[in-house]
Amino acid sequence: MTVDDFIARWRDRPGGRERAEFPQFITEFCAALALPVPAPGDLDYAFEAAVRHDAAFTDKSHGRIDLYKRGHFVLEAKQSRLKDGEKAPSEPAAPAAAP
Repeated sequence: MTVDDFIARWRDRPGGRERAEFPQFITEFCAALALPVPAPGDLDYAFEAAVRHDAAFTDKSHGRIDLYKRGHFVLEAKQSRLKDGEKAPSEPAAPAAAP
């Protein structure tokens, strides 16, 4: 898969299925950039990596990180708030005027 193929495939997709689509999205993203994907059993580079509550900034006893690579990055995906068929504005909204 090329970068252009990846962009064409994902560009106009609605973003409301984070859990169902994130692993496929990131796997294809890695393929388009010729990067390795997490291997089964690898705790240093993994989808849904477990974290302790003191590391997750939450009251829960544990949490999960969507994609984690030790010493490199943490990636947490969030689904879009746009409704099906709704498009993001092409320009960011202007900031509110200061009082």
